[in-house]
Amino acid sequence: QALLQDPEQVDTFIGCFLKDDNDGCSEMAGRIKKVLSEALPEDCGKCSDAQKSGLAKTVKFLAAKKQPQWEQIQKKYDPQNLYAQAHPELFQ
Repeated sequence: QALLQDPEQVDTFIGCFLKDDNDGCSEMAGRIKKVLSEALPEDCGKCSDAQKSGLAKTVKFLAAKKQPQWEQIQKKYDPQNLYAQAHPELFQ
């Protein structure tokens, strides 16, 4: 949650998420990127409750505050839009 309140950190993480590799990504950004790549297309099927909650908060924030970047992340990790369809409440 604290991460989402630091605009520079958010932009750094978004940059990492949009890369095809982890070059220049912090360890934490790399871990979150891995969760995103698995969680979005699978509706967080393997996530713990804490990961589900964190992902929902992150997606809601990105969709509201960083819409163009969220759309790029969504195209990359969930091109069929499955996560958004399963959780429309995050996009209101």
